[in-house]
This record gives sequence, structure tokens and C-alpha cells, in this order.
Amino acid sequence: ITGNVRLEFTLPNTFYASNGKAGNTTVRFATAPATGINLGANNPSDYCPGTPDVIVTCFVNGNPLGGGTAGTGDALVKFPYGIANASSTMPTHLANANEVGPVWGAAYQRETEKVFTAAFLKRHVGLLSAGLGGIFTTQLGTTPTTALLVDLETFSGAPHNIDLGQSVIGTRSTLPASSTGSSEDPTAFGAVGKVGLGGMTISDDGRTLYVINLYQKKLISINIGVPAKTTITSADINTYTIPDPGCTNGTSRPFAVRYYQGKVYVGTICSAENSGGTQSNLHAYVYTFDPVATTFNNTAVANFSLNYPKGKIHTLETPAKWLPWSDNFADMYFGTASSPPFPRTMRPQPILSDIDFVENGDMVLGF
Repeated sequence: ITGNVRLEFTLPNTFYASNGKAGNTTVRFATAPATGINLGANNPSDYCPGTPDVIVTCFVNGNPLGGGTAGTGDALVKFPYGIANASSTMPTHLANANEVGPVWGAAYQRETEKVFTAAFLKRHVGLLSAGLGGIFTTQLGTTPTTALLVDLETFSGAPHNIDLGQSVIGTRSTLPASSTGSSEDPTAFGAVGKVGLGGMTISDDGRTLYVINLYQKKLISINIGVPAKTTITSADINTYTIPDPGCTNGTSRPFAVRYYQGKVYVGTICSAENSGGTQSNLHAYVYTFDPVATTFNNTAVANFSLNYPKGKIHTLETPAKWLPWSDNFADMYFGTASSPPFPRTMRPQPILSDIDFVENGDMVLGF
């Protein structure tokens, strides 16, 4: 081709041209043949100024509403990404256990500097009055403040029919008020990872939260708006059934979720928890959800066996592989140590708990 040409660049819907001396624009004019016709583009969600803070959820033993030390421990803290260790920079307190209870799923609305956290069932750690359905907001600032945004269990009726499995665990009334007290908490033992809420993520525009309903195996979307609403209504809620990979000798156990470049990625595993289940039945899958079409792609974008030597839980102990899920305490591995540290009780049962992406688009999965 020779002569004058008009050149137009078409970018993915999450990228924008970086206008300026070096960035240029998506419509260019040139005389062919020509070289160096470049375009700078960026995804605003990738931008992070300076050294960001890492926000971490913490678990405090006991009943946070019992009036004792179980309620006053740190449940949410932050620290600068670049610190060497806690001795150089202590974590900054954000919320107590009696303000959020046990939480795992977390998301950050950068437009308002607000952190969202979702209730999570953990053995020996008591929930707040919102139970399994609590989603909380923590407003960052000089004096952080925390409030309950919504209890998803209040939408148990039509049209959403949300059930998080509260009936499975009951009241758990034996949890101590002291953070150093002991408890058996038997109903929670076999319910962790099966009831309540799992991972949580937020859309690039900050307007929509996505959280996993572990019990019904559904993706829940919540229209929170910018700035975030203080009251969530039925009209703000939608639920979508996560694809079932068809597990052998087990069931699908979803948990991880991540919003990335216009799609929602959901991770699940096959648990091999049924009678006859073996390590060869353990498998991981990642599915994509289109928030515009509001549909899942039933073909996984990633799937692979968990039948590999992952390494030991501790250097002194075995096994060095994933094992099928089990609710039988007798199936736990009790270790071999006869003196301090005393025998460890363990069983490496996989949860695909996190999905993230690095600079070149590679997917990183956390188990």
C-alpha cells in the first residue's frame, strides 16, 4: 500500500487510548509505507499509585458477641505492601471481631476508599447477628468505621430464595466469650466450605459486588452503586447458578471469584467426598460469567486434575498430596511427634480459594 491512509485502532472494551505526546489517538493519518505508528493504551483498573496497602482478614477464637476478649481482637487490619515484616511496621487496626465477625471474601471500592467483607464460617469462631449472610463495609480514614451493609439471608423468599445453609450449623451456643477459651463446635466441623459465603470481588467501575453462595452454589451480584448505598433492596440482588462440571464420586464446591477485564471468573473443585472417592477424582475448574449477557459459559476456561504431589503440610509430616474431602474426624492425619510441637491434626482437602491475574494476563490460582 502506498499513499495517504487513515488508520483506526479498535481496543478491547476495558482499554482506553492514552492520549498525549507519546500515547497518540485511535484515529491516525499517515503516508504509506510508514513505520512507528504506535498507540498507547491502558486499563484504568490496573493503575495503582505509590505503595498500596494490603488489607487482611483475621480470625479470633470464640463468640465475638459474648462480651469478652473474643470480641475485641483484630478482625481486619492493613499494612503497606513493601514492608519487610511486622517488626518494622505494625499492622493498622481497621475493625474488631465484634464489628465484622469471621470474614474472608473482601473487595475494595477505590472511588470511596471503602472495604467490603463477607461473613465466613470458620470452626471455633462465632458469627455476628447477621449470621452467614452478613456483608460489611469499613470506611478507611483516620478513624475507620464499620457497618453492616446487608444480610443476604433476608432475601430467602421469592424471587431470590437465598439459602446459605444456616439450618446446617444451628446456634453454636457453646463458643466461649474468651479468645483463649476452648470449644468443640461440632456442627461447624463438616460445614466449612459448604455453607455461607465464599470469595467476593468488585467490578472495575466499583458498582457491583459479586459473592459466592457456597450452599446453593450460586453467584450473587449486588448493585451497590458509587458511592456505595447504605441500604440494599431486592431490586439490587441477582443470583446465577454456577455450572456443574459433573464430578465423579464427589460434588462441585465453588469458592473463588474474580472480576477481570469485563468478565467474572469463578473457581470450583470436584471434592471426591462421596464413598469410593479417590485423589484421582479431585479436579479444578474455572468458568467465566458475562455480566452484560448475565450468563455463564458452560465450557471451563481452565480445568486440570489435582492428582499431583503438592508438597507436605509440614516438613515432618505426611501426606504430600491433596486428599478427598471428609467430615469424619477419624480420617484426619494426626502426625507423629511425641514431644513439642505435639502431633498436628490435618487433612489437605483442596479449596480453590482465589483467582488473580498478572501483568501479561496469566491467571494465578490460589488453593
